[in-house]
Amino acid sequence: MAGRLASGALRHSLMWGYGHVVVFATGAAVGAGMQAVLQLQGGGMAGGQWSVAAPAALYCATLWLIRDRYVLVGPRRWSLLVAALLVATLGAAPELGLTWTALVLAGAALVRRMPLQAGVDNPA
Repeated sequence: MAGRLASGALRHSLMWGYGHVVVFATGAAVGAGMQAVLQLQGGGMAGGQWSVAAPAALYCATLWLIRDRYVLVGPRRWSLLVAALLVATLGAAPELGLTWTALVLAGAALVRRMPLQAGVDNPA
C-alpha cells in the first residue's frame, strides 16, 4: 500500500509527504481545542466546540485527500470525506456538543473497518 502510493507520480508523492504535515498539525490542534473546551466549561462558559470540530474535519478531509481516494473503493472510500462534512456541520451547531462529533468520527472508523465485499470493494 505505501509502496503503491510512494511509487506514483511526483504529484502524488508530494501530496502524500506534505499532506502529513497537515495531518500532524490538525492532530495537535484537536488536542489544543479539547483543552480550550475544558477551560471554557470550567469557567462556566459554554461553546468552543468549533475549536475541536474544525481541526477534526480538516484531519478527516486531509486523510481522504492523501490516502483514501487512491486506495479504497466502494462506500469505504467516501467515509472520511462524509465524516469531515458532518463534523464541520456539527461544529457550527454548538448546542449539539462534542458528543455527536465523537459519534460521527467513531462511525467513520467503523465503516472503514468493514470487511471487503466481493465485487463492491475488491473489483478483482
